[in-house]
Amino acid sequence: MVHKTSRVGVFIVLLGAFFYCYEYFLRIAPSVMQIPLMQAFNVDATLFGTLIGFYYYAYTPMQLLVGVIVDRFRLKHVLIVAILSCACGSFLFITSSNYAVAALGRFLQGFGSAFAFVGALKLASRWLPLWWFASFSGTCTTIGFLGAAFGDVALTHAMQRTSWDGIIKFFALMGLVLAVIFYCALTYGEHYSKTLKIKEDTSTLKEAFKQLLKLIRLPYLWLAGTLGGLLFLPTIVFADLWGIPYLQKFHNYSLTQAGLAISMIYLGWVLGSPFQGIISNLIKKRLRIIWIGALSAAITSCLVLYMPNLSFSWVCFLFILFGMASSVEVLTFAMGRDVCTHNTTGTAIAFVNFLVMLSGMFMQNFVGWLLDHYWTGQMQGDIRIYSLAAYQHAVVVVPISLLFAALLAIIVNDQKLKIHSD
Repeated sequence: MVHKTSRVGVFIVLLGAFFYCYEYFLRIAPSVMQIPLMQAFNVDATLFGTLIGFYYYAYTPMQLLVGVIVDRFRLKHVLIVAILSCACGSFLFITSSNYAVAALGRFLQGFGSAFAFVGALKLASRWLPLWWFASFSGTCTTIGFLGAAFGDVALTHAMQRTSWDGIIKFFALMGLVLAVIFYCALTYGEHYSKTLKIKEDTSTLKEAFKQLLKLIRLPYLWLAGTLGGLLFLPTIVFADLWGIPYLQKFHNYSLTQAGLAISMIYLGWVLGSPFQGIISNLIKKRLRIIWIGALSAAITSCLVLYMPNLSFSWVCFLFILFGMASSVEVLTFAMGRDVCTHNTTGTAIAFVNFLVMLSGMFMQNFVGWLLDHYWTGQMQGDIRIYSLAAYQHAVVVVPISLLFAALLAIIVNDQKLKIHSD
């Protein structure tokens, strides 16, 4: 840990944030490719949601181990292996039209991506002063969601000019290039850190697991993870996967229009995330900010999801507000940092992220199941066509999860918790 910043440290931390941005490209890409992918693998909405959900089947359980791994092993080796896993998974996803092979590729993408956010925050805890941590958790989220916002727009345009497998191949090649850059930057960083006397963590693997068991007995971490999961579920379910087809059905948007509108959710996160940590550090009321944001997001989501005849401009504006309100989710990671030591930062954040991502592990598939449940039997070739009513029944999970988050944050108020200043 350092007490002042350096250009080398800032570059390395931003590189970690870029990995998170790359990971988010991989996460959201299938939302733009829904119809081509369903045709390529000949699946219904439930199986499509399951296929895409294989990302979370690897990502989510790995959060229980990621923190221990980044706290114990050399971060350079861990992150390079993670990036290569993403690249290999992308190559595997396009090697055949076999559902099982594609699922394995998606699983490898999720496995590698599991290290992105926690790895970036671990780099921040090592290269930035302690008081920057809460702010950087928001900044890292900003960079990731900036990539997501750009990604939705870029991918919708790319889909009109090339095939879905060509796009995934590009992501695979990008991963290989990123791995080389990481190797060079972190190798130089290791040499530079010796001049600053920054030491790697030296706990044994047994000690690291003891620290994990100690941390998961803290109710505060469970609260942080539960709130984070409820707050992030709408983004995972709607923005990351089902939002584009919903808007095409509800507002009769083209693929490009729907992609641009969904990108406004990520833009809202970009605008809101950097300020959440700063504000909560100033007023020491993380839960108050969370319940206000959750309630605002719930109201906004109801308007934009169910109010007919909204203009495109109003839809985009409401999605920006929705993203800004939802971005209070970044405070749940600062909550995790509040109750851990420097040597257990990665473990605590990873456990919170494990609880957060449980929503993606189950709910993307659940929304697909709801669509199939309300399917009226309409077909277009071999592809099921879902009615607007089916979509509206399925996306009701968005405002419900946000209302639960607001209620939980109100019940457990800040007076019952000790918030430490970063």
